[in-house]
Amino acid sequence: MRKNGIFIVLPYSLLRDLPQLRISPVGCVPQRERCPRMICDYTYSGVNPQTVKRAPPEAMQWGRTLHRILWYVFTADQRHGSFLLSKTDMSDGFYQLHLTPSGALKLAVPFPQAAGEPPLVAIPTRLPMGWTESPPAFSAPTETVADVHSPPDPFPIHEAGPSRPPLAYVDVYVDDFIKAAQGWFNCIRVRRTTFHAIDSDFRPNDELDDDRKQPISVK
Repeated sequence: MRKNGIFIVLPYSLLRDLPQLRISPVGCVPQRERCPRMICDYTYSGVNPQTVKRAPPEAMQWGRTLHRILWYVFTADQRHGSFLLSKTDMSDGFYQLHLTPSGALKLAVPFPQAAGEPPLVAIPTRLPMGWTESPPAFSAPTETVADVHSPPDPFPIHEAGPSRPPLAYVDVYVDDFIKAAQGWFNCIRVRRTTFHAIDSDFRPNDELDDDRKQPISVK
């Protein structure tokens, strides 16, 4: 994470007099067949209770993602053929969004040091796991990407008729974009426009990005 620019590691002696500095404990959450996920306890240091909530909480619409996808598939016009589903994952999730320097100091964590060496502090440059504002702040742009494709009514009652278009629907679960479409060319169009929408909200890499992953995960 330090190599990828997600954390900046500095001696504690350089930071201890800064009034914005807060240091919170850090831990790891085990994950099946993947590296453990780092998470910070920002409640311990008082950061979460004292955070001014500015990110839109209504952007967190994960709870009914599966219900919405199943509804659109169920109500789609079967005459357009079978459905194709695909998932587009984002690399690094929360770490795609940057923090301000003064705000980052409030989200610092201790960094392990060798015996006899001075204490080190890791300062995040991106949204960290464990901060109360990270989920809604990250969901706002991802939901925007999904809304580019989604119909305005979340639960439409389709009427039968020959003019009904084939299904073309995109939803998102945190950082996973789930696409449902009918027709091969329509599926290609939905996937392509989803990629363009992601790149418009989360910029693609340029020649200055040595270690940053592309926002759209290769996997």
